[in-house]
Amino acid sequence: FPSHDMAAAYLSLRLMLEAWSTSNLLIPATTTTLFPLTPGKKDYTLGPTGDWVIERPMELQYAFVRFPSGNNQPIDYPMQIANDKQYASVPVKNVTSNIPTILYYNATFPNAEIAIYPVPTASSGVVLWSTQPLENFDNLDQVIEFPRGYTRAIIYNLCLELAPQYNKDPAEGIVLIANNSLANIKRRNTTIRYLRAESMYTQQRPTGNGIVTGK
Repeated sequence: FPSHDMAAAYLSLRLMLEAWSTSNLLIPATTTTLFPLTPGKKDYTLGPTGDWVIERPMELQYAFVRFPSGNNQPIDYPMQIANDKQYASVPVKNVTSNIPTILYYNATFPNAEIAIYPVPTASSGVVLWSTQPLENFDNLDQVIEFPRGYTRAIIYNLCLELAPQYNKDPAEGIVLIANNSLANIKRRNTTIRYLRAESMYTQQRPTGNGIVTGK
């Protein structure tokens, strides 16, 4: 292939996978990551160059504060992931407690901002359940292993992305395979969620100072 065709296909591939990362139904799994909490520290950054180094999440699903215990069985307490309005309604944000109950997530870029409330006074950690973007290609020679079904979907949907650049209409068979392969991935990745973590553990959540209520 001519170099300019390869460059165009590479760019289209990257843009397509970036777009796919915005759909939870195209993300095959939830990522669970443990990060340290420093006593007395309220604010953190999360991202490729943040305090907590990880790819910036597309979405935070659940958060737990984790404490060590005997027999290598850590204890997790659920945290409320507060939105802007909920966190802004906290009158005094420097209140301290052994057990933080709220995590505020501000999706700034390239590093997201996180605030912990109340400010922890004991050594602990935060477990984040997040939706991470799909792995993307950094160059034409890179090899990435996707779950089963993704390769077919990528190839045929890339055909749909490239066709307009050459003033072509893709064949009906290509369109059908592209649509069906993508639909199969979405069907496979569909997760039935019965309860959010905040409501699952309402009776077990430890009391704290100034917990934000309501949604």
